Amino acid sequence: MVSLNVRLSSASSKLLDTVTASVFLYNQKSRI
Repeated sequence: MVSLNVRLSSASSKLLDTVTASVFLYNQKSRI
């Protein structure tokens, strides 16, 4: 159970990083 939870939180943080990067890039493009 614990290992599954760690894996899930790791995947969530990776997804969050990806979304954050995408939003950042989108904002940079729309600013130009």
